Amino acid sequence: MEFTTITKTRLRYFRSKLYGILRLFEEDNQNLTATLSSFLVDLEGSSYYVNDEDKALYLTIVSVVSGLLDYSIEANYESILDSIRREIFGCRNIIDKLIEQGDYDEWVRIV
Repeated sequence: MEFTTITKTRLRYFRSKLYGILRLFEEDNQNLTATLSSFLVDLEGSSYYVNDEDKALYLTIVSVVSGLLDYSIEANYESILDSIRREIFGCRNIIDKLIEQGDYDEWVRIV
């Protein structure tokens, strides 16, 4: 069984996950680094199912989340919290763009 593309539902999940990560940053949650690491693995694994024409946009999200992971390891990221918010909302806008313009099904197609 092979999945041919990522789904809109999965992209929406990623979008909501980003909002949750923002809340973790704002609350200085102890699980932030573990959550970001897990999310990054999920994003990287799903990158194989993104359409080729959308790959650059998607990899931008992966890159930003990787940077957020670096920030979460720093002892004092509160001083850059506004930048973190901009990065997260920028990723959410990219995901919205992928949902609108991408040729993605609502549910998984199986080959």
